Amino acid sequence: MKLLEEYKKNSEKHEDFLEWFLVKKISFMGKIFFISVLWILFLIFGFNLRFMVFFFEFIVISLIIYFILKLCIFIFKKFFEK
Repeated sequence: MKLLEEYKKNSEKHEDFLEWFLVKKISFMGKIFFISVLWILFLIFGFNLRFMVFFFEFIVISLIIYFILKLCIFIFKKFFEK
C-alpha cells in the first residue's frame, strides 16, 4: 500500500500508474530487467501462432466485457442516481 500512496502523492494528472512506475520509480537496472523479461516472453510466445490467436481473442473479449460494464455503470449513474 505504500507504493499506491506514494503514487497518489507524487504523480501528475496525466500519468497513469505504469507510466509513473516505469519513469520515476524504477532504477535503470530495474528497467533493463523489465525489458529483458518482456523480450524473453515475446521469444517464448511470439512465434507460437496458436497462442497469439488465443491471446488476441482474450484481449478482444476482455475489452468488450470492459466496455459493456462501463456502459452499464454509466447508464446506472445517469438514470438511477437522482
